[in-house]
Amino acid sequence: MSNEKHVEIGCTGNERIRFRVLRSWRSRLRGLLGTSAQAEPVVLMNCWSIHTFGMHYPIDVALVGADGSVLASVRGVPPGRVISERRACLAFERPASERRWIGAGEQLKVDALWRRGRERICK
Repeated sequence: MSNEKHVEIGCTGNERIRFRVLRSWRSRLRGLLGTSAQAEPVVLMNCWSIHTFGMHYPIDVALVGADGSVLASVRGVPPGRVISERRACLAFERPASERRWIGAGEQLKVDALWRRGRERICK
């Protein structure tokens, strides 16, 4: 889609990961569902819980607060699971990989993700 936004998020160790931003209810519900293990990473806005029901490959997940604090990070989540963190607002997902991933306790710069005045920031 031409109106999709992408952001790059820096991780510890100076590696940056590019994510496709999913804002709508429908796109967030779908997430990586129906994609291949080569899909691009995504960030789900206003999301505190993800599921892998219907997935055909494991994924790496990081749940992040509105301030950018990484509250939970789980690698290699197999199909048929739920990962949640009530304090999270952002869910970062990618097909499972051995490459560097966002770790619990890291602090991410996420200000560029929020549309000022038009988007509710989670509690």
